[in-house]
Amino acid sequence: MTVVGEWLQLTTESVWTQSLWFQPFNRRIITSMTFRPINFKVGEKAAKIWNEDPTDINFVHSVFTQCSLPYKAIKDPAYITQNGLASLKVTSGFSMGPEGSPVPIGVPYGVRPRLVLIHAMTEAVKRQDRNIPISDNFSAYLRNDLGANTDTRTMRSYREQIKRLAQASITIDFTDPQAGRQVIANTTPFSRLELWGHGDANQRELWPSEVTLSHEFFESLCAHAVPLDQRAISNLKHNARALDLYVWLAHRLHRVRQPKGQFISWEALAMQFGGSMKVATRSQLKDFSRELWDALMLALQNYPKARVEKVRGGLKLHNSPTPVQTISAQVVRLPSKG
Repeated sequence: MTVVGEWLQLTTESVWTQSLWFQPFNRRIITSMTFRPINFKVGEKAAKIWNEDPTDINFVHSVFTQCSLPYKAIKDPAYITQNGLASLKVTSGFSMGPEGSPVPIGVPYGVRPRLVLIHAMTEAVKRQDRNIPISDNFSAYLRNDLGANTDTRTMRSYREQIKRLAQASITIDFTDPQAGRQVIANTTPFSRLELWGHGDANQRELWPSEVTLSHEFFESLCAHAVPLDQRAISNLKHNARALDLYVWLAHRLHRVRQPKGQFISWEALAMQFGGSMKVATRSQLKDFSRELWDALMLALQNYPKARVEKVRGGLKLHNSPTPVQTISAQVVRLPSKG
């Protein structure tokens, strides 16, 4: 039997360690003592990641690798999350209520606004332009640009999340290690994004030919863009927590300097990836760790070189190569024949 990938060292909650082969082609991870189910569909799609270097790269702002949007709808008009030296505040936009009073539209949540942002950030970095051309109608945008389904339910959900995202304001607060200073960007992600779907349902959708990132957001993105494997983003597009774990590991693992690895407690992980889950009791923390572990296994299927160890009380991260290696090329003029 051909084994694909590298050794992935995992540790159970007891004091002994077990080694296992992690195989994206099999329905299960086979160890010497236990069987851990994995997502076969994700593993099948991730197979090329284990054998081939990425040819298409996505980009995301480094702050979104440490702080993320909520996983579920929240009632509050503002959402604040903090992790280490970075913090993210998302404030809902407002619409006029029936009596003329402002009503919050809601904070964007779930995997869909994440995918919209990743697509916008990717195109902006690749083009080095904050004006991003998009498909000529909403269905084509979902299908061609985001790789999403175009059924009625999916389209309705994307409409709502893009509306929330377009009118939200985002405050990014972090310490830039290279500049040695604190950078704060209080901005909306898009300075121009026409909304659609108003008026008669039979009328042609109002849809822009391009969207425009705000100047502040674009400048900060270009200075702090993190490369990601597009295939992994596509494989994880149905699981927000697994997607967050992937982008976090992509930014974090190559920075680990401790020879024996860096320990991250379940409590610390809950603050970053718990969302609205309650972890006040030992039982709740155990439930969270189980959910996180399931999402982590999906992320690791798409990051073959990641070295992550499960230890008592949390995870241990080990220095690992980034999922996208830096490639430099030089154009050399060839001598003419003759």
